Amino acid sequence: MKILILGGHGFIGCHTSNILKKQGHQIAVVDRYHQYFTFPDKEYFPILDIRKQHANNDQTYVGQIEDEMFMTRVFQEFRPDVVVHLATYPNAKMVARNIADATDNMVTATAIVLGLCVKFKVSRIVFASSSMAYGEFNSEIPDEKVVCNPNTLYGSYKHQGERMCQIWNREHGLEYVIMRPSALYGIRDLITRVIS
Repeated sequence: MKILILGGHGFIGCHTSNILKKQGHQIAVVDRYHQYFTFPDKEYFPILDIRKQHANNDQTYVGQIEDEMFMTRVFQEFRPDVVVHLATYPNAKMVARNIADATDNMVTATAIVLGLCVKFKVSRIVFASSSMAYGEFNSEIPDEKVVCNPNTLYGSYKHQGERMCQIWNREHGLEYVIMRPSALYGIRDLITRVIS
């Protein structure tokens, strides 16, 4: 398949791209190399170079996913079968420090991407949400039946993205998969998370 990975040179994205490429898919990556007003060049760029190498993707588009004209061009040129939406702010603290930019990146951009998926007849979108969409939950191991009640802006934006996928499915038939990863860590990451 032709798979478009948004944020494909990020931490999760480079691993996802590498795995899908090894499975024989054609991979295009969209990334803007956003440093989230946090990472100094001397930390960011060496890791970015390693991620790009590891991703091993076929095509790269550099730009912002909240730029509808840019994204339309990407969809027109690449014609993806599947979109994997991993482009996002990495954590709640960064969102709280950069609310306007984060809102464009996490909410506006998701609406643009979903609309383009319908327009270009993409068969499925995979949306990376977060365990922070749960907020506080009572069960020891949450599942899809746990009611989400996010208590951070980051969690609420992730939950909003999930709801948007459900709405686009109901109104336009766009298939979706939602992931809610938690406490990610590993090789090719920057020091930003629960476990570094």
